[in-house]
Amino acid sequence: MITQREDYPHEPHQWALMTWKENWCFTGVDLSTGVGFVFHVSLRPQHGEGIFSVKLDGIIDGERVRIKSVERQPIGRNPSLLAAVASVRTKLDVQEPHRKFRLTYLGTEGSLDVDFTGRFEPFDFADGALAPGMSTLGEIGRHVFPFHHYEQGLTFRASFTPRDGNNGGRTIVLNGFGNRDHSWGWRDDFGFQHHHWICANFSDRFIQGSVMQERSYDGIKYGGFVGQSSGNTAVLHVDTANAYWGTAKDRPLPTLDRPVTYRIRDTAGNEHMITALLDQSVARNFLNARREDGTAVYEDCQMFCPFKDEATGELGAGVLEVGKMLEHPEASLLTRRP
Repeated sequence: MITQREDYPHEPHQWALMTWKENWCFTGVDLSTGVGFVFHVSLRPQHGEGIFSVKLDGIIDGERVRIKSVERQPIGRNPSLLAAVASVRTKLDVQEPHRKFRLTYLGTEGSLDVDFTGRFEPFDFADGALAPGMSTLGEIGRHVFPFHHYEQGLTFRASFTPRDGNNGGRTIVLNGFGNRDHSWGWRDDFGFQHHHWICANFSDRFIQGSVMQERSYDGIKYGGFVGQSSGNTAVLHVDTANAYWGTAKDRPLPTLDRPVTYRIRDTAGNEHMITALLDQSVARNFLNARREDGTAVYEDCQMFCPFKDEATGELGAGVLEVGKMLEHPEASLLTRRP
């Protein structure tokens, strides 16, 4: 069970060969305007830095609008002592724990100010079911994510002002659904093999399904939750049989431009058949992790799109993130995006 204190930075417990990371990820999509965005903060005290990324993509009045900002901000060895989670251009402000958050960017590509509000209570993945068997990391490695991790469905209101182009200097108001996750602990980005991260907001619920294969566990793990005003229900299984891109390590992700359907089963016995309408995506952002010598890339693609509940026909909105490992002498070149 998490407390309100968990929304803030943490002190690492010890130093080990794996890297300690503390990550916050906030996403938002406005389908009517045609824009999706992500704020991603990764504190890495062993390396003495925090990486602050802001990425926005979309088409407004026939013109593509973008933010692609990545900053490296010096930090100390204990993130819990930070006066603010901020870089020169980007800031995360927890205005009310578990409820209200403000994310801001002001840089060379314009400005983006976002106010997020939690729809329901956050879900601690430690409260989910454990995968059977053993993990080399112990019990925490039997969770779908082998580190402390929680998530929450959100709504947002934002103002976006591009610097250049036909929309340069014009303030554009954005509204829509979003979600956030917050994780901390030892992690090896190149230990991930593949994953699915389904984040679908509907009028009265947030459906989250997660699938992960990583090196600490011999098999595929499942998790997630269904968030509603009555509370959270953990997810037991996610059927990925309809995914069409495969997990081969010797070739990159293909063009993800066809719908994909997931069957998500929760602990109450309910099945949720949810389709990500990738053919109607309004934005795509990449959060790839690259090995320094360029021979391995963990591809991580976020697609901001409508979702459909196949049982009711209701349309929602959110983000589907998929990832997989690519190992190739020219992996970095093969995954370079404009």
